[in-house]
Amino acid sequence: MIYEEELCKKEGIDLSKGILLIGPIGAGKTTIMTLLRQFLFPEQDYVIKSTTDIALEFHKEGISVIQKEENRHKILCFDDLGAETNKKLYGSDFYTMAEILLK
Repeated sequence: MIYEEELCKKEGIDLSKGILLIGPIGAGKTTIMTLLRQFLFPEQDYVIKSTTDIALEFHKEGISVIQKEENRHKILCFDDLGAETNKKLYGSDFYTMAEILLK
């Protein structure tokens, strides 16, 4: 997040990778990501979006939700990944978040 290129290169850290926070409900994962935004440069700012909200939007609007999310923000923070329910698309199960992450 601080883009210490020299140190990262020395340690073999790829600066284009993301962050994965795992923990039980109520551990403070969302709070940590909300607080981290306060320490970033404006161009590094990100949006925290609930995966449940994205899945519900997909159910209402269809495939355009995926294109909208991938085009709207450079950096996204998906909150509660894995908690969303799978939706049906033309009779088939559609894993909304899996499709967004694969794209």
